[in-house]
This record gives sequence, C-alpha cells and structure tokens, in this order.
Amino acid sequence: MSEKEPLSCVVCGSDDVPLGTASLQLPHSSGRKFTFHGVPAFVCTECGVAAHAAWILADLFDTMDAAVNAGFEGNELEYVPRQQHE
Repeated sequence: MSEKEPLSCVVCGSDDVPLGTASLQLPHSSGRKFTFHGVPAFVCTECGVAAHAAWILADLFDTMDAAVNAGFEGNELEYVPRQQHE
C-alpha cells in the first residue's frame, strides 16, 4: 500500500486507520477455531475494525496447519512472522 493513498475503513469509511495490532479468530479446515493475538493490522480508530494483509493471513493459515499436524490441542496460537513481504 502506498503512503500517498490513505487507507479508509471498510465499515465506517473513516480515514483514521493506523497500523497497530489486533486479535483475530480464524476457522481451520479441521473444524477447529484458533485465536491469534498481536497480529499486525490497520485498526480503525472510529469503529475498531481491523484489516489484515493477505500475506499475514496466509502465514496464520500455515501456522494453524502446522499446529494441527503437530497434534497441538489448544486454540490460542502466537503470531510469528514467517518472512518479510513487500
């Protein structure tokens, strides 16, 4: 995303959407739901809606797959960036 183009909130239309972090719950194909905390996101200061980059979501789905394959029985996972994306 270009710094010249401000991000607008998809829900309320506010232009005050700075980069921050948010918690996110995602479903997995196994039927389980996982919660991640501290995930980078653009968070609207007006309504609180968070928007996450597609590459971050891809990292989260990879993390869930690895957790399920390793036999992890919990439902909260830590967000760990896999690599830098541009």
